[in-house]
Amino acid sequence: MKNSTTSPRSNARSQKSVRAIMDAALACFAEQGMVETSMEEIAERAGVARATIYYNFLSKDDIAVRIAERFRAEGYEAYLREREAGADPLTLIRSFFRFAGGWVTAHREVALVATLASVRGIGRDPDRPGTNSVLRRMVEEAQARGLVGGSASPATVAGALNGLLLQCALIGSPDPALGQEEWLLGMVDLVLNGAQG
Repeated sequence: MKNSTTSPRSNARSQKSVRAIMDAALACFAEQGMVETSMEEIAERAGVARATIYYNFLSKDDIAVRIAERFRAEGYEAYLREREAGADPLTLIRSFFRFAGGWVTAHREVALVATLASVRGIGRDPDRPGTNSVLRRMVEEAQARGLVGGSASPATVAGALNGLLLQCALIGSPDPALGQEEWLLGMVDLVLNGAQG
C-alpha cells in the first residue's frame, strides 16, 4: 500500500516552489502589471513548470492574495518584535505605516486585489488578527498611556488609519509635492491629533 502522507523533503520542495512563484510573480507584477503578466512569464522567472503554478495557485489573483498575506505575516511579526522590544504605541503606529505604506505603494495592484479579496473574506489567515484589529490595539494602548486623546473610540481611529492604506492602494498621495511616505505619516499624525480633539 502506498503511503499517502507527504514526505518532509517533498513538502520542503513544494514550499520552495511556492516561494519562488510568489517572488517571481511579484517582480513581474511590479515591472509590467498583473494584466500584462502571463503565467508562462511567472513560471520561467520562477524556474518551475507552468503546471506547478496551477498545482499551487488558482489564478494570478490567487497569487496576489497569497503574496499580500505573506507580506501581512511579515508585518505582523515585525510589529510583535517591536512591541516586545518595548516600542511605545505611537512609534509602533508610525513604523507600521512606514512598512505597510511603502509596500502598498510599491505593489499597488497586488494590494488592491488582496484588499478586495479580504472584503469577501478570502485570503486572510484566521489565526492572525486583521490590520484593523492590530491598529485598534495600538490606538487603545496609545490612549491608555495618554499619548493619544480618548475622545474618539479606538475602533473609529483605527478605521480612519486603515482608510489611509486604502488611499495608498487606490491613488497614492494626492499631493504631488510630497513623497508617499511623508504624505502618509503626515496623515497618520493628523488622524491621531484629531483623535485628541
